[in-house]
Amino acid sequence: MQSSSFNVDTYLSEGQARRQRLMRPPNAIERQKAIPAPKPIERPPVRLVRGDKRFEAHVAAYRASSAFAKTPKEYFVRRSLELGFTSDDVVAHLNLLPSAMARRMLAWELRDKFGIKELQISRIMKRDHSCLYKIFRNPKPTEEEASMRLVLEPGMTFMRSLKRAYHSGVLYKDISATYRISDRSIRTIAKRQMWPKRGGSAE
Repeated sequence: MQSSSFNVDTYLSEGQARRQRLMRPPNAIERQKAIPAPKPIERPPVRLVRGDKRFEAHVAAYRASSAFAKTPKEYFVRRSLELGFTSDDVVAHLNLLPSAMARRMLAWELRDKFGIKELQISRIMKRDHSCLYKIFRNPKPTEEEASMRLVLEPGMTFMRSLKRAYHSGVLYKDISATYRISDRSIRTIAKRQMWPKRGGSAE
């Protein structure tokens, strides 16, 4: 056997090559690189567009419309305004025909819409519950009978409009025909509200 000379550098380089072939063969599956987690995208907070008149009109309609009322009390206040009264006008103890008709209609609507009893309705309307039993003995008024909205100026309620007519010198007979109240009621309201007395020409 012929001996060959041993070269240390050749041995090491060949060993390194063999080690690379064993550790990383040609058909080896490449290791997937770690994908960093996506960073959250910061978005500005949602802001209402103040200048959008349609949105403002929607909010105003929501706040005023009885259709969106969630409680009987809220419905009572909003529906009173729709009929041309404040809730104070409706619960006032002046027995005026317009407010009495509105009160009767509201009592029926509260019972039908929310299913509440006479005692609960009486608390909202600040009446004895026996008064509610009397109300329900009568039929529910129509919209024309209970509402004053058609004869009131835009943005006016019953008592505000009546006060303006009184101070403007409108004749009693015209006030009586427009607001469906008697001359005696006009005088009673004027006295209770401390409106100035009018002369004989007011008749």
